[in-house]
Amino acid sequence: MNRIEKVKTFWACAQDEWSNWIERAKKSWRFFYGDQWDADVKAQLANLKKPALTFNKIKPIIRNMSGWQRQNRQDPRIVARQGGLKELADVFTELLKYFYDTSNAPWKISQQFMDGVICGKGWLAVDIDYEKDPLTGELLLTRENPLLVWEDPYSQRYDLSDARFVIRGYWLDKSEIEARFPKVRKELSAGLTTVHPMETSRLGVETKDYEISSREMALNLEKYRYLVKECYWREWVEKNLLINLNTLEVQEVKKSDDELQSLINQYPFLRTVKRVVPVLNLTTMVGDVVCQDLEKPFGDISFFPLIRYCSEYIIADKTYVKGEVEDLIDPQQEINKRRSQALHLINTSANSGFIFDDDTFAGLPAERMKLENRGSEAGIDIMKRKGSYLERITPIPLSNALITLDKIADDDIKKISGVNPDLLGFKEEAGTSGILMNLRRQSGLTTIEPVFDNFAWSQQLLAETLLEFVRKTDILSDEEIANVVDLEKLKIPIDIIKSRKVGKYKVVLTTSSSATTVRMMNFAMLMELVKAGFPVPPEILLKYGDIPGAEEMLAQLEQAKQARMPAEAPVETPAGVPPGVPEFPAEYVT
Repeated sequence: MNRIEKVKTFWACAQDEWSNWIERAKKSWRFFYGDQWDADVKAQLANLKKPALTFNKIKPIIRNMSGWQRQNRQDPRIVARQGGLKELADVFTELLKYFYDTSNAPWKISQQFMDGVICGKGWLAVDIDYEKDPLTGELLLTRENPLLVWEDPYSQRYDLSDARFVIRGYWLDKSEIEARFPKVRKELSAGLTTVHPMETSRLGVETKDYEISSREMALNLEKYRYLVKECYWREWVEKNLLINLNTLEVQEVKKSDDELQSLINQYPFLRTVKRVVPVLNLTTMVGDVVCQDLEKPFGDISFFPLIRYCSEYIIADKTYVKGEVEDLIDPQQEINKRRSQALHLINTSANSGFIFDDDTFAGLPAERMKLENRGSEAGIDIMKRKGSYLERITPIPLSNALITLDKIADDDIKKISGVNPDLLGFKEEAGTSGILMNLRRQSGLTTIEPVFDNFAWSQQLLAETLLEFVRKTDILSDEEIANVVDLEKLKIPIDIIKSRKVGKYKVVLTTSSSATTVRMMNFAMLMELVKAGFPVPPEILLKYGDIPGAEEMLAQLEQAKQARMPAEAPVETPAGVPPGVPEFPAEYVT
């Protein structure tokens, strides 16, 4: 099987295996946004003049989880491991912070989290953009549409280290495709007419695909967008690797065994091994037209430049992915239908009808017509024949079972999601202590901890990917790194940057102590100590409370403290010893 046929096989496999998840994901998105009624059911209710109400209980739960993540963002820190340098690890940490700030990475990371919580998967992609810098390019981070990324469905590892492929899709029109891939302009004119209808869409329409004939497409190629498929795939190849035992640097070599042995005899710190290693490939296609086919698109980087986050990740015979919304759909539908039915019963019971004799309106046809058309109006006057019977039918009261079941469904949503009222910020009972509230929030967070645990792993994978791009590509020159990082402040010589490909480094995630939720909880616990009579210094309260003017008040407290302190007596130093230098014992003096 040649390279192109292999990519086509990957695409067919992804389409078959992920089609069910895509439909479930689309439904989850609809319910999050509030589109919670099937179109046919809603039309049927409208014909029957029955309401179709939507009380979106899902959105505040998902927004709460997203808000918690945004208020507790984590910062990556690089630490040196085997063969790594601590000084260089500090440089890498500063570079990642710089990239996060300049690429709006915190927002994109939070959007990835929200995508994953809603539909099950969120994706970020790392790439090199040559638009502004044609020579070395710029590092680019993008949030990808989770419905347009297909990974190997038979991968068993969360980090996709065992995956065969990852396909990223995006929509372009004919002129954009020709601009990006000028070498295939001739093939495009004929090739686009054979593109599958599901891989085409009309310009200006984001979500609906249109089935179009080949003849219509041939006449109107400029009116459509086409699905461009970037397939990153790996093949395993046996290679000779040269290893520097001092620095652990690994390099591929293409020499004979005799030449390698001679090199080792000359440099004893070198070793050669034969290993089967992955090689990254990139094949881009539009329909059956191959736009590009590259080996090693990012040099020595062999892992996928797409980072996945899964809210719920289950490994069985294959990978199962599910978002947090999917389990809430049934109770949400129950709430909508029950509320709509309750409103319908109230509306119909308000005009429950009348009981009257057959001669009540004898000779008064206009009055009977008035009763039929306006009988539900307040204060209406009806004339009837004297001595005849006319009485409004007493409406049946709304069943308490409807109200009870509605509350049960509402509670079910909170129990299923694990987001309790304390996490949602609902009003507490009077007298509830801050510590008890905090314990309840922690209990709710424990239930949804796997959601955040998976996300922490994804953030670590992102930082490791960015680090490898900095270390193993020429995206940043030594001079550019020196301009970004204050080497003088870190007391690091510029020559050390040249060793950035040497050694091993690890990413550690830390939650900033200045995060809003952390500060609020710390302040609440401190206030509970104050209420209990514990003497908490006011400086501590000002430090952990988001109080306007706190810095000025801290400065005034410090000045008052200094003014109350007695003046220190001058310290006598031994003769011959300069001030500030400690006196050493005689046995240490040479």
